[in-house]
Parts: sequence; structure tokens; C-alpha cells
Amino acid sequence: MSDILINRAERAREAAYFARRVGITKEEALEILKKGAQTMTDQTIETKSKPASGVEDPDVRYLAEHTDLSPKQARELVAKHGRDRKKLLELAATMKAEG
Repeated sequence: MSDILINRAERAREAAYFARRVGITKEEALEILKKGAQTMTDQTIETKSKPASGVEDPDVRYLAEHTDLSPKQARELVAKHGRDRKKLLELAATMKAEG
């Protein structure tokens, strides 16, 4: 039972952090995390339509979560340099976060 509580606490902490970073509510962040836990095949990801906003774009969200970049900066970086995460992370390391 303690493992369940630890997992819930970790998920809540992650949601709170994510919500602050991208400017959404903690509840919205929890829903995104729950959806992210569902597995998708590569084919499903490739055929998925273009996301409506940067927060819904998995590459933008990944960059914003794993670097000091804002979602806006991450979105611009993805638009300019493509979706190769390794390359994006290298480029993000050379950029300065918006202040």
C-alpha cells in the first residue's frame, strides 16, 4: 500500500511542476500525465494530426520539461530544427531561457 501512496505523491509532485512550467492547472497536468502513461504505437504517433498548441505537442512538452526553455522557445526550436530530440536538446543547451 505504501508503494501506491508513493506513486501518487510522485505523480502529484510531477503534475505540480509541469503545471507551473507550462501555465496550466494541476488538474490539467494530471490528465496529461495520465494520457501520457497510455502507450501509443509509432504508427499512431506518425498519423496523429498536428497538435493545436505547443503544450499538446510531445516534442515541445519534452523540451520544456527537460530544459530551461519556455514552451514558446521550445515550439520555435522544433519548428526551426525539426523533431530530432537529441539535436533539439543539444541546441537547447546553448540557448538562454526567457527571463
